[in-house]
Amino acid sequence: MRNRYSLPVLVLGLLTMTLLGFAADEVEERAFIRELTERRPATKTQIYGFLTLRLADNQRREVPVKTITEPSSEHWVTRWETQSAEGAPAERLTVSHQLGRTNIYEWSRLDRPDGSFQKLNCTNLFQPFVNSDFWLVDLGLEFFQWPQQKILRTEMRKGRSCRVLESINPSPTQGTYSRVVSWIDSEALQPIRVEVFDTQNKLLKVFAILGIKKVNGKVQLKDLEIRNEQTDTRTRLDLELEIDQ
Repeated sequence: MRNRYSLPVLVLGLLTMTLLGFAADEVEERAFIRELTERRPATKTQIYGFLTLRLADNQRREVPVKTITEPSSEHWVTRWETQSAEGAPAERLTVSHQLGRTNIYEWSRLDRPDGSFQKLNCTNLFQPFVNSDFWLVDLGLEFFQWPQQKILRTEMRKGRSCRVLESINPSPTQGTYSRVVSWIDSEALQPIRVEVFDTQNKLLKVFAILGIKKVNGKVQLKDLEIRNEQTDTRTRLDLELEIDQ
């Protein structure tokens, strides 16, 4: 009698353990994604640097840029501000990150005769900021807000332990992303590599951190580049001076 029921009991036990494992993985996955999307900066920070654009004809354009991150109790704001350079007007992008709500974008360009900024339509987030390879959706990390997120695996990248996260666009249309795969540093909770795919599931862009260092026990990601694999253009963001306030 014992032998008759040993196999079904074993199968039931394995099935139960598998289901419990899946449930635990799902809880861990949700907790990680919640921490990733709800993590707020502790202090106000200003970072100065340059956007270097390499165009398809190998011409280069350098644009001074400043990014400001300002936290509050319930949300935080990230502002990107460029200066006019080589005939390109200055632009400003403000992204308000609100817990449990959709990000709010405000985009403007210095192109009025009186020298004031004109507000631009940013309903479509798949538009380039200062004609670079960085689109509004990239600077706002909007793909982390998409409802379908899945941790694919854990692996090393640039000597750092990373969780590989897949973000699926719920409503992909022509000219947008279908999915985004991100390597998230497990300690810093920052993406150190991102691969973006178009609606034909072809690789569109690759975002990569170029420098990683530890300062006062904290991981800092310095300098990054984004390449458009389909237009053969790239934009590098060099961060030169950081000021905590």
